[in-house]
Amino acid sequence: MKKRLLIILSVLTALVLVGSVIFYIYFNFFYAKSVNLTYGDSLSNIDVYTHDGEKTDFLNTPSKYKVIFYTSNHCQACLNDLEAISRIMKLYNSNNFEFAILWEGGLPENRIKKAGIEIGKNYSLKNQVKLSSLTPRGFIINGNNKVVFTSDADLELLTKKILEIQGNV
Repeated sequence: MKKRLLIILSVLTALVLVGSVIFYIYFNFFYAKSVNLTYGDSLSNIDVYTHDGEKTDFLNTPSKYKVIFYTSNHCQACLNDLEAISRIMKLYNSNNFEFAILWEGGLPENRIKKAGIEIGKNYSLKNQVKLSSLTPRGFIINGNNKVVFTSDADLELLTKKILEIQGNV
């Protein structure tokens, strides 16, 4: 009797694990719409949510340039870059630039606070859209919401472009 119960529990556990893996793969690779942003593309039609889960028009607000750090809470490199991103946001803050972190899924609020980043500068795509196959990624968006620069994990290259746009080559 005990062997039979153990076999049934083992089979049920295996089914739950296999189901979880299938759900994860489906949700993360097939469910989310993939948009591979490159130079000249627009972000106007992408739904963005605040840290409270409210839909926002952040991407459509008028500003000369937006620097968007595209990250994922499942990406260790992204989480490790938060302190460097915080420094960039503080060092290059000006009237010509608006900085934000756009998370693919949920926001790791404890890590964000630990890095000293204002929670209101963080937004989510709620796993509905993927902007790139790679994270972390940096985008500079002009006032017309068009991508004028994109960079993979190279924060130094992104800061050089910010300086160039500011006129401090």
